[in-house]
Amino acid sequence: MEKEKNKYAILCLLNHENRLGSDIKSWHDTALRQYYFVDPEPIYDKLDQMEKEGVISAVGPCDGLEPAQKTYQLTDSGKVEFDEWREGTRHTRLVNQYTNRARRL
Repeated sequence: MEKEKNKYAILCLLNHENRLGSDIKSWHDTALRQYYFVDPEPIYDKLDQMEKEGVISAVGPCDGLEPAQKTYQLTDSGKVEFDEWREGTRHTRLVNQYTNRARRL
């Protein structure tokens, strides 16, 4: 779980609605880093990795766009992975915090 904090935080955020890469980065750099001590890894690298894993995808034409300019959404497998994590995690407080923070955006 520790290594995947960023991944599940992003899945949680996208579970509510599609987001621009720059919005995800802003949320990560402010709310998450300040309150939940997520990994300091570059968030755009994480978005690229998650896109390659098939848990998120860019919406619409995005050839030549930087990750900050892309709009991301959960894929079906991303929804399944998020639901399984949410239901199976011992970190209920963390899930609730991510979800509440995401809803406020």
